[in-house]
Amino acid sequence: MKKEFYLFLCCLLCLFSYSTSHAQTPLSGSYTIDNSQATGGTNYNSFTAFTGALTTNGISATVVANVVPGTAYNDRIVLGNITGSSSTNRIRINGNGATLQYTNTATAKELVVLNGSKYITLDSLNFVALSDTFGWAALINNNAQSDSITRCTFDMTRVKVYHPQKTQGINFRSATPNITTCTGCYIADNIVKGATDSGGIEHGVYIEYGQNITIKNNILQDFYLFGIFFNGNNNVIDHNDINMAHKPKTQGFYGIYLSGGTNSIIRNNKIHDAYVGTGINNQSFYGISNFASDTTTYTQIYNNLIYNITGGGSGFGEVYGIKVLENKNMIYHNTIDMRHMLNGLTPYAEVFGIKVMANNVKSYVKNNLVRIVPPVSSPGSRSGFFYRYKSSIAEARKNNYYVNNGYFGQCALTNPGAPSGYNRVNFQLNFPGLETGSTDLDPQFNNANNNDFRPTNPLLANTGENLSSAVATDMNGNPRTATPTLGALEWTSASLPNNGAIKAITTRSTLRCPGNYGIRVALQNEGTNTIDSLQFNWQLNGVTQTPVSFQTHMVTASSSLVQSRDTLVLPSVALNGATTIKIWINTTNGVADIDHTNDTLQATFSTTTFTNTSLNDTICSAQSAILTLAPATGYKVSDTLQWQQSTDNISWTDISGAQQVNYLSPSLSSNTWYRTKIKTENVTCYTNVAAIHINNPGILSVANDSICGPGTLTLQAIPNPGAYVHWYSNPTTNTLLHTGNSFTTPYLNNTTSYYVSGASQSGASFDSAGLHNFTSIQNYANIPDWGLTFDATSPFTLESVDVFGYHAFADTSLGQITIALKDANGIVLQSVNSAVIGNNLTLRNTIPLNFNIPAGQNYRLVVQNIVPNAFKLMGDPNYNNFPLPIPNVGLIKSGYAASTTPSNNYNYLYKWKIKSGCEGARQLVSAIILPVPVLNLGNDTIICASEALTLDAANAGSTYNWNTAANTQTINTTDSGTYSVLVTNTSNCTVSDSIHIGFVAPPSINAITYQNGAPAGTINFGTANPQGINTYHWDFGDGNTSSDPAPTHMYTANGNYLVNLRMINNCDTADSSVTITVTLPSSINHVGTDKATIIVYPNPAAKNLIIENKTSGVNMEYVVVYNSIGQKVYASEPIKGNTHHLSVEALASGTYFMQVHTSAGISYRKFSVLR
Repeated sequence: MKKEFYLFLCCLLCLFSYSTSHAQTPLSGSYTIDNSQATGGTNYNSFTAFTGALTTNGISATVVANVVPGTAYNDRIVLGNITGSSSTNRIRINGNGATLQYTNTATAKELVVLNGSKYITLDSLNFVALSDTFGWAALINNNAQSDSITRCTFDMTRVKVYHPQKTQGINFRSATPNITTCTGCYIADNIVKGATDSGGIEHGVYIEYGQNITIKNNILQDFYLFGIFFNGNNNVIDHNDINMAHKPKTQGFYGIYLSGGTNSIIRNNKIHDAYVGTGINNQSFYGISNFASDTTTYTQIYNNLIYNITGGGSGFGEVYGIKVLENKNMIYHNTIDMRHMLNGLTPYAEVFGIKVMANNVKSYVKNNLVRIVPPVSSPGSRSGFFYRYKSSIAEARKNNYYVNNGYFGQCALTNPGAPSGYNRVNFQLNFPGLETGSTDLDPQFNNANNNDFRPTNPLLANTGENLSSAVATDMNGNPRTATPTLGALEWTSASLPNNGAIKAITTRSTLRCPGNYGIRVALQNEGTNTIDSLQFNWQLNGVTQTPVSFQTHMVTASSSLVQSRDTLVLPSVALNGATTIKIWINTTNGVADIDHTNDTLQATFSTTTFTNTSLNDTICSAQSAILTLAPATGYKVSDTLQWQQSTDNISWTDISGAQQVNYLSPSLSSNTWYRTKIKTENVTCYTNVAAIHINNPGILSVANDSICGPGTLTLQAIPNPGAYVHWYSNPTTNTLLHTGNSFTTPYLNNTTSYYVSGASQSGASFDSAGLHNFTSIQNYANIPDWGLTFDATSPFTLESVDVFGYHAFADTSLGQITIALKDANGIVLQSVNSAVIGNNLTLRNTIPLNFNIPAGQNYRLVVQNIVPNAFKLMGDPNYNNFPLPIPNVGLIKSGYAASTTPSNNYNYLYKWKIKSGCEGARQLVSAIILPVPVLNLGNDTIICASEALTLDAANAGSTYNWNTAANTQTINTTDSGTYSVLVTNTSNCTVSDSIHIGFVAPPSINAITYQNGAPAGTINFGTANPQGINTYHWDFGDGNTSSDPAPTHMYTANGNYLVNLRMINNCDTADSSVTITVTLPSSINHVGTDKATIIVYPNPAAKNLIIENKTSGVNMEYVVVYNSIGQKVYASEPIKGNTHHLSVEALASGTYFMQVHTSAGISYRKFSVLR
């Protein structure tokens, strides 16, 4: 049962495997890659889509992909071992000059990856690395087989950083040691361009464990260290142009460096121009180096041209044309010219044309041509050759070493105590058998200034040894004769009658749009006859074209150098991508041109990928876009540039005055598209389109807030979706009050304006110097203004930076620093003081700054005032990898030192943390303090009953609500009590107040009381029911008075006495009287007693007198008034009621007596009139 189950399972798995492996159809035939069309049918929209299909489906026959050039492809090529690929089923991508550009990363460094791939050809593609930190041109590994990269350009000029793992050219490299990277790969007719500053790719080509690899006809320029570095077996390095013609002083120059392997061939290569410039380059130069340990097979080094050498500086600087170690070599027919070596040499420098260091490992050195002509004053050791051991040479002869300030040659460690170097005669005497037949003649190169190194010295004509079995032709393909010319170029006699020469193949423009061009072929008569006709054969990309006949009239150069020249134009040659043109002279004046050293020339012309880039693809409203056209240089006067713009990416208009490589737009408020129209030799093309997007985070609505009287308020704003809200105190300040949709104000006394804007904000951290290799300690103490200069293309907030502290006398210490932001004039805009910990060079101190930085130029971020003096900041004082972009907002331009001109030094401020974004227009938001009614009814009060008090709530125009139900501004009060009012003004603000009013009645009593007392004549007086009396004034009728409320008085004589009591309070006075009869010694007899309580007020009176009866059940009948002499001055009508108003305005000032007749009898009262 178990066997049957396993059998069933195996069948099931086989069926599944069959079904899955046949789920996709293998590719075969022709396809296109066109990013303007969608993937479908036989088209793929991207290289990734095409290579993905190859990887998934495999192939069943040869596959050819034709790329449609146009807009650059943002892509790279990654291929592995494709199922079905073989020597008959190949994969070819015809690039047709298309551009692939890619922003390389740490995990995707390579523009091309061929990982174990087989029989793949990449042709005529332009690759552009966009990262400044990472970039490999290509990686070929994992035993790839028979892959080819031909006629491609690898533009690595943007890769500024040098790092062996991050930046490389074309690399054959395996992650596993000793694993073959590729067998039979072919790298030909390519251009690899490195950065033109001091960093960039380490190698042009690097080969590790390669087998049968050919590197041919490539231009490798401006690498960091090595042109070609290789090892492996049976590899051929042929016809490559290796130079640093655009690079400043470097770390050294190694043209071709063989590190290991067997049967290597290095031939026909040009190695030249160690760097650009005329200053001293103090680095070493190795033209060709063989450091392999191969003692069984010969490395062939022949027909190589090494020239324009600079180097050999301080210390033990070395300049070697060819240097070999413990290995066997055939060094034949090489030309080495060291005439441009500069004055950087020291007494310890070594300069050798050829240096052989092997011991008992035989090398052959023949037919080489060396010229060393450094400045006469240049120190150091120089010789045409150096043989460490005589035993290292199998044969050395028929060479020419011309050294104008040094030695013919050296052979050290052979004759101890002998001179270190010899002239030719002495060397040949001291070392018989070495350099037999060698000479020391000036080769008199034909035109070294134009890199024509054919020797014209007739004494060198036909002096070489016949090596045609090993070296059949010179580096230009001219056959070697039985008596060949020394060096890489075969000699041509100037006595040939019909000798036409091709000097150069060019176009008028060095930068080219794809299209048809006139190819200009520079000609010269180098024979003795006037040339009237020439016939040319030529090839275009290896395809033979129709021969061209040319009629001319070129006299001999000896007659007229100018008239010995002419130019042939091949019209309408289509250039698209990399196009190789080879042209040679077939006949001159109708006869065969037999001098093949000068009649053939080949050149590869690449069309240019013109690219627009913007500093920021998204900018804020009202800001300007900054755009740059690449290439930035190389344009001829006849070339034209015209920037164009569009508001819809459909219709385009020329921008007036915009004809330079850089363009600064006016302030933009809407999305705008830009491109550049380029015209080279009447061929027009366009760049990619750069889209500038406007970020305008606006405010949808705002809400004011108001409050009655001083206080805090909450203001509101609603932004566009995704935006933040920023609050400010005025329309122009950069000081941010608050971020958020609502804002609570501080306590306000008056209406205050605030301003709000929408903002988009992003945060980023970037390191202003990359790696921190602290090889120097810089003390900032007492030296102000050391730091960095930068531009801000849009506003941002610098939240923090990092610094590294160090104390000279302690592993851990505390210091204090000031970091300041200054404008271009050195004015401090913002600054921060902070403590810094020094900890043995390792501790990173993050310094919070929160500097708000508007858009502007030439800001300075500097460190000041470090204390104590022993405290230092760590940094890279020789850091020069500027400029450094601040992501999306600006550019760090350079270091800044001690208030001097900005320089590439003093980088101590690392890892900037920034916030950036756009702000819309600011809108006004008001915090309104409304007026509150001012209300004061006054203090609580008591008033007299005879008075009227008017209460006024003021605040005219308001509404009023009294507790008396009144709604007027004023009310009159008549009764005691609490009065309150609520006042609401036109701003709907309210206030209330209250007042208590007490009405004071006139003083009163019901009656005067009295009793006999002792001794005789003593009367005890009092009052019945006294009310509201503050002061008593008794008049006893005998001239005596008292202020006691209940006095005792003694009368001394008999008689009738009118006793009067004047009662006084704050409002009024009142009188009450009684008549008593005093009889001594007997008791007092009652004469008259008030039968009613009558009060009179005010007393004294000015206008009116009120007479009020307070006795219940008693009615007033009428009133009679007498003056002080007893005359009746007033008698009332009958009185109804208990109150009588008496006008005294007709009475003179004085004292009056009143009889009040009541139903109970007569009451007497006294009053005064006073005015």
